[in-house]
Amino acid sequence: MHTRNFIKYILWCFLALLIIAGCNNSSALENKNPVISRDTTITKTNAYSNLELDSATLENYLSTNDVDTTIALKMRNFYKARNYHFAWFSNDGLTEQARAFYNLHNTYVKAKIDTSIFDKQLHTTMDNLVNNDSFSLEPAQVTQTEMHLTQHFFTYTKQVYEGTIDPAQLQWHIPKKKIDAVVLLDSLIAKNGAKLEDWEPVNRFYPLLRKAVVKYYDIEKNGGWPQVQLNDKAYKKGDTASAIVTLKKRLTVTGEYKSEDSS
Repeated sequence: MHTRNFIKYILWCFLALLIIAGCNNSSALENKNPVISRDTTITKTNAYSNLELDSATLENYLSTNDVDTTIALKMRNFYKARNYHFAWFSNDGLTEQARAFYNLHNTYVKAKIDTSIFDKQLHTTMDNLVNNDSFSLEPAQVTQTEMHLTQHFFTYTKQVYEGTIDPAQLQWHIPKKKIDAVVLLDSLIAKNGAKLEDWEPVNRFYPLLRKAVVKYYDIEKNGGWPQVQLNDKAYKKGDTASAIVTLKKRLTVTGEYKSEDSS
């Protein structure tokens, strides 16, 4: 795999693992969810999703479904921060964030055998959207399901993370604007992977992956690793070939070959 493609692959794995981000040890745990201002810098041009709703539609949903006061405030802030653009749907259907959250939710319910946050109506709809290619929703149903998922997201975070992470910060992984993966990676590496301790997730492989991102990016910035051209189908001990020298150099770059012998 080419170095650049490998870096992008590592990055998207890194972002995916942020979906299961864990404990935040800052004082934000005491966040009282103050009312925030609408982010008008998010437009139809740069918004992550090309779908949007309005405040009246949101308020009607909150009232009709008798949404808990605390969660209602979080939902208002959530959509204000996105300038009322969708988080879970785009014109192409479910976003990757919606699929990831749904899978994470299902894993938790099964692992904990906890049905207290199981929502039959939402579960049925999501199951059909994820597993049935012929299933579709009318525009009004998409809007309702979008808000239903957001409500359920905050119900889930309260149940699973209360006392360990601030839901407002957990929203970090749900993009508001379109993201340039290369720019994001450059920003990450510029800090040498620092100041990410607040996002150490439950998954033990995350810090290893974060370390690998920095390692392989550094390799790329220093010219990458040489491509090994194999002229023979097989090599055995004692053979001499330029490919063997190239392979030794490549394994040295990745730290897998410790010897100074490059013959």
